[in-house]
Amino acid sequence: MILVTGANGFVGNVLVKRLVSEGKKVRAFCRSESHVSEFRKLGVDVAYGDVKDSAAVLEAMKGVSAVVHLASVHGRISLKEMNKTNVEGVRNVLKAAVAEGVEHVVHYSSIAVYGEAQGVNEESEKKPYDDYGKSKKAGEDLIKYFTMGHPELKVSIIRPPHIYGPGGKSNLSNMFRMVSKKRYPVIGSGKGLINAVYITDLLDATLLLLNKKECWGKDFIIADDRAYTLKEFSNLVAKACNVSSPMKVPYSVAYVSGAGFEILEKVTGKRLPLSRSRVKNVARSRSFLIGKAIRELGYQPKVHFEEGAVKAYRWYKENGLL
Repeated sequence: MILVTGANGFVGNVLVKRLVSEGKKVRAFCRSESHVSEFRKLGVDVAYGDVKDSAAVLEAMKGVSAVVHLASVHGRISLKEMNKTNVEGVRNVLKAAVAEGVEHVVHYSSIAVYGEAQGVNEESEKKPYDDYGKSKKAGEDLIKYFTMGHPELKVSIIRPPHIYGPGGKSNLSNMFRMVSKKRYPVIGSGKGLINAVYITDLLDATLLLLNKKECWGKDFIIADDRAYTLKEFSNLVAKACNVSSPMKVPYSVAYVSGAGFEILEKVTGKRLPLSRSRVKNVARSRSFLIGKAIRELGYQPKVHFEEGAVKAYRWYKENGLL
């Protein structure tokens, strides 16, 4: 049986269903009722709890042969709060896996651990610039030291960039929504690079890693096979949404506007779409290489953004996400 933590989330939900379609027995570790009725109809075993609860994790681990650890948090919370899930939650999963004799854990990290860099591969230096990246790097560091003391447990790491496509909300589904409403500006020159991965390609890589024992314990960047400039990327989203290309806004104007939105957010108590940190993040340039995944894992992305943007838009529209 394969345990999937974070099964209520976008990737967890579609991964559970994909594993079932592949004939795998699955236990979904859930924090809420989201998707649970669908899981039960598919014969999925459901366990409730939070990865911060070591007893709940240990109970969910019983009778499991492998784990895909997806449970994670990000957003506008403190690094201390983030680490309770992204670091201590990882510790609970690892300890429970050792206690129950599980051989293999696939841990979902993020390309955020590398910070802002281009031509990044698995050996590149990790220099995260935001709290989410720092939190995910701390989780990876914990894995490194934990497995040194427990060599019997193989922990593989997947680092995806922006994930998009049918199945649920993501950062990119928000971008599609903003572009479709003509409210998305390209900040700065638009020459910064961005990578993405279509959900089915990411699931393909996950299945390959679960099934390929010689790759257990290794780390892989899983993305599309090329980076796009932000201008290219946003234009492809606009084309999929059948609207005009987003207008460009100077970085200085967007940054000052972000500061204004932060003040409004404090006054109103409502979460607003722009902040100085978001402006900085959108304008950064990053690109990632997948040669290791192609050579060793046999991974090959099938859905490139030109096609994936159209498929994603149709699904988001049909499911009321735009």
